[in-house]
Amino acid sequence: MNFGKQEKPIFVRADQRGEFKELINSGKWESLISGNMKKGSIMGRHYHKYTNVYFHLLSGKVAIKTLDIKTGEKKTDSLEANQGYIFKPQEVRVIEYLEDGQFLMMKSHRYDPKEPDLIDYKEDF
Repeated sequence: MNFGKQEKPIFVRADQRGEFKELINSGKWESLISGNMKKGSIMGRHYHKYTNVYFHLLSGKVAIKTLDIKTGEKKTDSLEANQGYIFKPQEVRVIEYLEDGQFLMMKSHRYDPKEPDLIDYKEDF
């Protein structure tokens, strides 16, 4: 699996019927989430111990900051509509909506209240 920014869908087919997009073709996913966020909203400020997360922006624009807990490596990036990002375990993420937007998000593990792997991270980086 290639972690980080996904510039474009893996495959796009457009014909008289419409458009078909293959967004990702790797990984094992147990949870699918969708939502609408308003400009200025923040998602994240946490990391997962063992869960991979695929985030796909359907519309809008976001700024993304990440911090690898293991190595201390920091990254900044941005996504526009039809781009995605694969977050690896142990990677803090902050997603700021620069415009109103819609997203899809998949997680490799569903939430388990007996063994939660979401770790809050409120420090700025």
